[in-house]
Amino acid sequence: VEGVGKKLVEDIIGRLAQIPEAMLLTAGRPGVEMHCGHQWELARKRLSLSQQALHAFPMTSFVTPHLEALPLGFWGWGHGKTVRSGATRAETLRQLSRQCCIQLVISPAGTFDCSAGADGGNSGGEDEEGLNAEVCGVGKDVWRAMNASERLTRVEEYMRELVQRKAAARAIAAAAEAAALEAAAAAKAISDLQKVVE
Repeated sequence: VEGVGKKLVEDIIGRLAQIPEAMLLTAGRPGVEMHCGHQWELARKRLSLSQQALHAFPMTSFVTPHLEALPLGFWGWGHGKTVRSGATRAETLRQLSRQCCIQLVISPAGTFDCSAGADGGNSGGEDEEGLNAEVCGVGKDVWRAMNASERLTRVEEYMRELVQRKAAARAIAAAAEAAALEAAAAAKAISDLQKVVE
């Protein structure tokens, strides 16, 4: 990773690592993965946040590391956790996209694109062709017109909104579970009282 692509990675990591609930999942080109993981580790340490980084590699990376310019005996970068996921790089990417909220694809030219992962949902639903009508909560046309800096700001805002939505959903689920437990305890108490009366 070098030049504007390297700067973009550092800008993205610098902004998104500040979100305590964020987790870095990588499965792209090995050099980009290594740089992302290293920058993430540094940023999270500076902020005294848990690392929360996972690097997924296909089986081929461990069997024939030289094909991806990885060192012989490769088993991770020394930061984050390394896992084997899928047989090929494409399979690894498919598996990770099902586990993430937001997927960023960074180009060496210093641009990036974003899509909602399976766990992130998409507030805009789908367009007439069944495709996501929004990117990070804005229309695709608006997204395309944004420069990298504006896109990064929108991604950060969207991630913070997503964290709030998920926290609210967890609070509602916890309250519903507590109410159900309370109702079950009350029903049991009434049942036990009826048995005593009988």
